[in-house]
Amino acid sequence: MLQKILLSAAATAGAGYMYFGLHKPIKIEETEFGNKLFVYRPFRGDYWNMGPALKKMQQDFSGLDASQVTLAGFFYDNPRNMMDRAAGRAVLGGLFDPSQRAVAEDFLKKHEEFKILETQPVKALSTTFPYRGNMSFRLSRWRKLRSRLYRYGFKNNKFSTGERNLVGLMEIFPFLNGREREIQVILPYGKNVDQFKDLHGFEQPPLKNKAQYPGIIGDFNYIFFK
Repeated sequence: MLQKILLSAAATAGAGYMYFGLHKPIKIEETEFGNKLFVYRPFRGDYWNMGPALKKMQQDFSGLDASQVTLAGFFYDNPRNMMDRAAGRAVLGGLFDPSQRAVAEDFLKKHEEFKILETQPVKALSTTFPYRGNMSFRLSRWRKLRSRLYRYGFKNNKFSTGERNLVGLMEIFPFLNGREREIQVILPYGKNVDQFKDLHGFEQPPLKNKAQYPGIIGDFNYIFFK
């Protein structure tokens, strides 16, 4: 009897392991984040409780289909290094191809709380993780997706002293409007990365341990995001 229970538990665990994509290796790509229209508004809150904010973002863009916009956010802080995790700074919104400029501008007319940034091409490191529900966000932290990007960058000398400071991470959520069921995490760096700096408009929250990295990443506190 006990053996059957253990076999059943092992089978269930194995099925979950496969379903959530934990068997897949984490692949990091060196890429470029290109020219986009990023329509966004500031967000302040707990990164580890993003469900309500993502639902609100989905509702905001519900009148547009997947061929017009991809929902995304840009995140500036490390929850593990914050005195108050609820003070996390971000901007949330949608990425439009420049060919959809008229659609983006029409959206802005109807949603005056949003702003727009036309991004310039910037070098980036990128990885993806399967989305199978809100648990996938926790599992992506467990697999340390974000810190893997930083470690890869430092190991391969991507963040040289001649580069501009790192600013934060972009996360793209195509599943929110019916596209690929995955979370894409992008770390922009180098020339043009400052275009993403301080879009939120908030002051930096108190940190548990403010580390300085002169000439590389300034006082950016996301570097050891787990």
